[in-house]
Amino acid sequence: MLLIVKTPFNGQEEIMDMRVIHYFLAAAREGNITKAAKRLHMTQPTLSRQLAELESELGARLFERSSRRITLTSEGILFRRRAEEMEELLAKTKEEISSGEELAGMVAVGGGELLVTSVFVSLIRKFQKEHPHVFFDYQTGVTDRVTERMDMGLIDAAVLVRPFDSEGRSSGEDGHPSRAP
Repeated sequence: MLLIVKTPFNGQEEIMDMRVIHYFLAAAREGNITKAAKRLHMTQPTLSRQLAELESELGARLFERSSRRITLTSEGILFRRRAEEMEELLAKTKEEISSGEELAGMVAVGGGELLVTSVFVSLIRKFQKEHPHVFFDYQTGVTDRVTERMDMGLIDAAVLVRPFDSEGRSSGEDGHPSRAP
């Protein structure tokens, strides 16, 4: 599968093969190109070439290489996070496409650890009684991270608490009242 992405490093649009992203993640997880190549059932020189081409496409070094280990550079850490998000989004999309007519699938929900979480969980349970093939993945985190994941399409809905002004209206990031959805 090919993706057209605007890279965060040079702002250029690039066509990127998801296989190469998968190769990068395997190398990052293994911390060793030879081990990653074995896991991917390919030769070490082929994997090394693919990773070097990826770095060239991005215009950034993703790995610090030593004789036996590789470690991620700061650009590599950022790309790993984005690559994992791309893999999650692709898997989620494939799942949504393959589900039949019946209401089914995974709903990713994000939020903080709030007192209202128990109320939300009871609503989820009630919904699941009516739709037993719908599953929920509840992800907790700070508001900014949950919002970022929503913007990327990795979270479908969220329960968030925003700061309120003295008149009880929700305040946006700029401190001005925001509209309710």
